[in-house]
Amino acid sequence: MNNKEIYKTTEKIVDLIKQQSNRNKVIAIIYEKSSENPEEWRFTEPYEIKDEKYYYGYDIKKDDHIRRFNIDSIAEAKPTNLNFEPRWEVKL
Repeated sequence: MNNKEIYKTTEKIVDLIKQQSNRNKVIAIIYEKSSENPEEWRFTEPYEIKDEKYYYGYDIKKDDHIRRFNIDSIAEAKPTNLNFEPRWEVKL
């Protein structure tokens, strides 16, 4: 998977989340609802997708709990080569 490839459709983003979780790889996202800096890449460990609507991931630069992201509000996503050791059960 090419690290420079950026995914913008919901279907592609969901596929990327599933692929990266199976490989224990971090995903970079731009989240439109971010009040801090909506254009900043957020690096997340993928843990779960619910109802194909919500993505649960751990933002490695933010804090110590899983965050819920509305998949429709993820403007862009891309794979990374960063590995992670799951902190919680991966449900994908």
